[in-house]
Amino acid sequence: LAEPEPSESETEEPADAPAEPSQFAFNEALRSALDEEVTGGGGETTQVAYTEAVRSAIAPRFWAAMAAVNQSGMAVVEVVILKSGKIRSSRIVQSSGVPAIDDASLEAARTTFYPPLPESIGREQLVVHIPLRVR
Repeated sequence: LAEPEPSESETEEPADAPAEPSQFAFNEALRSALDEEVTGGGGETTQVAYTEAVRSAIAPRFWAAMAAVNQSGMAVVEVVILKSGKIRSSRIVQSSGVPAIDDASLEAARTTFYPPLPESIGREQLVVHIPLRVR
């Protein structure tokens, strides 16, 4: 199978990625979503921002695990987040073909802190797919 074209939402390590992310630093994206919720933004906008915040929270943990791995590939991890912020499930929906990358993707998703879903999302759970790439 050919690797799909990269999308704008794919996660790649920036040059200045922190080595040890703070568990409760959930990113400016969620704060922006909550600001929009308060000022009249819709649930769909909040959901997109929350999903981006999830990606931003998972990525540093993934990059830290990949520091010692000298392989490349992309895995897509699915995380089902309950309204409370607890993880219902996580799994690889697209394997990188490299066990170390797949394992690091799952571990990062499972060990990341997720705050409760914003009320405007209006769901009991949210399913997010996060692409994680190592080059």
